[in-house]
Amino acid sequence: MNRYTLKPFQAPPSPFTVQVDSLVLDNELTINFTLVGNIASLNLPAPKETTHRVEGLFHHTCLEIFLKRESRYIEYNFAFSGDWCIFLFDGYRKSISPDITLDSSFFSVKHISNSNSEANFNVRIYLSKLGILGTGETRLGISSIIEHPQCQLSYWALTHVGEKPDFHNEQSFIPLRY
Repeated sequence: MNRYTLKPFQAPPSPFTVQVDSLVLDNELTINFTLVGNIASLNLPAPKETTHRVEGLFHHTCLEIFLKRESRYIEYNFAFSGDWCIFLFDGYRKSISPDITLDSSFFSVKHISNSNSEANFNVRIYLSKLGILGTGETRLGISSIIEHPQCQLSYWALTHVGEKPDFHNEQSFIPLRY
């Protein structure tokens, strides 16, 4: 298992820690996000029985995973409700509409929970679906947006490069460790 602590782009309005554990086993990538802090101060929706593809999740608390091979990459967005969205890019922020359907068959949500001091989101991504990205080394980007009171957003990533938060910048991606 690999453990990462995401770094805020700027100091958040209230102290938080964002811990990420990842594991690749049997062609599946399991990611566990753990937010630690005053969870009650965040706007985290309760998990839903039925989840949907929803665009714009990044305007609120959202977990993001990027997987890249060659010039293509997939961006996964997850809300604590279980709602999700997937985007395919053919280069830096160059969205494409592929013939393949980007749907919930690319992942499964394993567990969502929260208390006053900790929130967890666990997802399994099926690496066998990454054939649409081509071949070669798989690079991983992990990030999060946290919505604090008064709609203030803080931006968290493995590393930040540049003058503003940019989760699509491949310089912040790392090799996916098996």
